[in-house]
Amino acid sequence: MNGQYSYIKIFRQLILLAFILFIPKVHFSQDVTVQKTQDLSFGIFYPLGAGGSVIISASGARTSTGNIVLLSGGISSNAIFEVRGNNRVRNITSITIPNATLTRVGGGGTLSLITFITSPSPNINIRNRTAIINVGATLIVGSITANPPGNYVGTFNVTFNYN
Repeated sequence: MNGQYSYIKIFRQLILLAFILFIPKVHFSQDVTVQKTQDLSFGIFYPLGAGGSVIISASGARTSTGNIVLLSGGISSNAIFEVRGNNRVRNITSITIPNATLTRVGGGGTLSLITFITSPSPNINIRNRTAIINVGATLIVGSITANPPGNYVGTFNVTFNYN
């Protein structure tokens, strides 16, 4: 007897809201838990002219493009998440982070957070262990009038797809 068999993989999505300032340990299901252990921070910088961008790599290195002066004395860091799976979860198959906006505390300016990069790449084995996921991003900075000095805060969503 001839027959056809279809194999359907079921992918689940886990969405984590990561605060630039602080997020407590979060348990989402019996399958996966996620904990943010380090915030994404761009440190102290100053835009000249039309501005440019500040980049934090997934390893935490800070660089700039355009007319941005990077100043010392502040903390710059990549975001770090610990993702733990149980024996039913095998792999993180993809990580998605959409663009986000940071707003100046007290008003008067916004910054765009784009081009997120993660390390390691997806297909990370998490069965019965913790995987450390490092996240970097690019911050688009306008002129000093568009982005006056101050503290800018915001959130970004991280989606871990796993099977």
